[in-house]
Amino acid sequence: MRLNQDAQRLEMLDALRGIAAICVAVYHFTENTSFPLAHMATYFVDVFFVMSGFIIAMKYRGAIDAGMGFRDFLARRLIRLYPVFAVSICIGAVALALKCSLAMASYSPGDVVLATALNALFLPFHNDGRINLLSNYLTGLTFPLNPPAWSLFYELIACAAFYVYARSGRNVTPWIVAASGTAMFVLILQGGGSGGPASILGVDAIARVTFSFFAGVLVCEARRSGSTWSVAAAGPRPFWPALAGILALAVLAFWQGEAERYILIFVLAFAPFVVWSATSARMPSALRSTSRALGLLSYPIYCLHCPLMNLWEGLGTALHLAPSEGRTIALAAISTACLACVLALRFETKLRSAMGRGFGRAATQVQPFPANWQEHGQMRDAGV
Repeated sequence: MRLNQDAQRLEMLDALRGIAAICVAVYHFTENTSFPLAHMATYFVDVFFVMSGFIIAMKYRGAIDAGMGFRDFLARRLIRLYPVFAVSICIGAVALALKCSLAMASYSPGDVVLATALNALFLPFHNDGRINLLSNYLTGLTFPLNPPAWSLFYELIACAAFYVYARSGRNVTPWIVAASGTAMFVLILQGGGSGGPASILGVDAIARVTFSFFAGVLVCEARRSGSTWSVAAAGPRPFWPALAGILALAVLAFWQGEAERYILIFVLAFAPFVVWSATSARMPSALRSTSRALGLLSYPIYCLHCPLMNLWEGLGTALHLAPSEGRTIALAAISTACLACVLALRFETKLRSAMGRGFGRAATQVQPFPANWQEHGQMRDAGV
């Protein structure tokens, strides 16, 4: 499929990715305040895994079948993920060290160094340390420099599992989705299934990630199969059903009721259908630039918002300013948006190019700096 066709096909997926990232940021900004918002957005990580499974399968399944080596595959994923993540780790290390010096965190200097070394490699740091966040103490964060990074740890594990699965030549994706989905739903109904940083290696987290990621792979396989679910069979769908699904997920993010586990089940079961509709929809031309901008900023927003909030809170205490949730959140939100734009438009592609040169052949996949949103979106969707 040609570059422009791929870019057009994923424009609605860009919108979903951007809206999900914003909802997750709102949740983290407000979860420890007196006005928590978007409580259910914590489960949008599962939507990201479905999208990731779809995109990985779309970009790499053919290349893996043709003999792409694991080193080349992993290099391309690291080139895609690491530059913005490295910036977030640097900010997080400064924020954690600052909070430790102000007695706002209970990590020793050695803990800070070890946490930085492990987190910078996408690895969890198991500990019982505490860190103050908006007057609440959080204990035992496995990624204290950037709490949402637990999902990137699983992203790489899922990518490695997909590579092994693709190389095996087997076609049992529906069975993987069915088995992991059954396990996940049973765990949820029994009161587990939360996953996340508090249970980084728990069965519930593994089941959730496996189901979500391979559900995305299944969506990709269904779209390419020539069945009635495929684009080839039915052509591009109208954009309104996909938009309705995305808005439904956004509304669910702000649910404040008590039926949390049932909403989690709904989000996980509904997310694959939203991703399928988003990858099948034809985006109106008037919304394409906005959609691509949302997609372009989604990953920087996801990576940067927590470290920046920690940094601003620490700076406020260091400058002897009166504690203010509103000030900390406002500064974190503004700086996240600004730094995300700067990184996405000016530095991310250059940093990826530099990494690519270090990985040899993978460097040929990184293209020159794009001139605008549209060109950047087309390059990203082509897998560069």
